[in-house]
Amino acid sequence: GITKLDVSNATFVRFYTNIAADSLGGGNSNGPSVLIANLDNNIVSNDLIIASPLSDFNGKANAGSVYVINDINTLTGFVDINKSTNYLTRLVGSRAQDQIGNSLSGETGLVLANTDGNTGANDLFIAAPLADNAAANSGAVYFIRDVNTLSGLFDLNGSVSFSALRQGGSTNDG
Repeated sequence: GITKLDVSNATFVRFYTNIAADSLGGGNSNGPSVLIANLDNNIVSNDLIIASPLSDFNGKANAGSVYVINDINTLTGFVDINKSTNYLTRLVGSRAQDQIGNSLSGETGLVLANTDGNTGANDLFIAAPLADNAAANSGAVYFIRDVNTLSGLFDLNGSVSFSALRQGGSTNDG
């Protein structure tokens, strides 16, 4: 049978996008694109990094977006992350079909690490498996140092939005 979940002492938050087929948090047979982290060095890990690999931006279909949402433990109810008041940072793919934050191998399209020796893991790697930077679908990985210091909207089409970019060398490397 089905057991009813006792929610009398629980708080739930549902992150969503009101755009059809954005694939918030991953999807299909691909790996999840959600990270829980402690970006602000609080006592608990209460910051969320979530990808929406098929989201559109400025006419770029399926460019993808990655959102940073701080202090999720203070949120309740339904949170539409397409509203800029509901996220701290949004990074968007540089071209149509980049699908940033996605993975074609079933692994995660997001990795958080400490690459510079500063306090905490706050350096973000974002996969863009279908990016067309060097050749069609050659793929790319963006490195964003100190993602915890960013706020606002960043289009990965310009190098000022990321610290380093590694591209696939030939068609379908992604």
